[in-house]
This record gives sequence, C-alpha cells and structure tokens, in this order.
Amino acid sequence: MKIYRLHMTGDFGGCQSHAVWFTRKADIAKITRELKVRCMEDADMQLDPDLDEFEVPSRKDELVAFLNRWCSQ
Repeated sequence: MKIYRLHMTGDFGGCQSHAVWFTRKADIAKITRELKVRCMEDADMQLDPDLDEFEVPSRKDELVAFLNRWCSQ
C-alpha cells in the first residue's frame, strides 16, 4: 500500500517540523495549502513542503520496522 507525507522543516514556535500523512495522491494540493497556512503567516510566500512516497509493508514485523523508522520523524 502506498502512503504519502508532506513535510516542512523550520522554526514553527516550539517544534522544528510539521508533517501530514495521507493516502490519496489527489489530496496533495489541498494538504499543501493547509500545511502552509498552519505553519506560516504568509503561506503564499513560503516554499512548498517536501513530498515523500512510501510503500507500507503488510507483514506485521515489516510494518513495525517501518513505523519505528518513519513515524517519529
């Protein structure tokens, strides 16, 4: 199964990054706008977040390894 993450790094008043995980590639534009508005006062002047695509494994041990690697970031 594929999932996606939009990720922004910077100084967001108490944290150094924001990320949103989602399942539909068609939602990229909407989630990008929402993430930029949530992170920045002037969303139109900010760079777009980084998009990552992940193949999520279905076996339990592989899924746990995936979660340990990516979900704390």
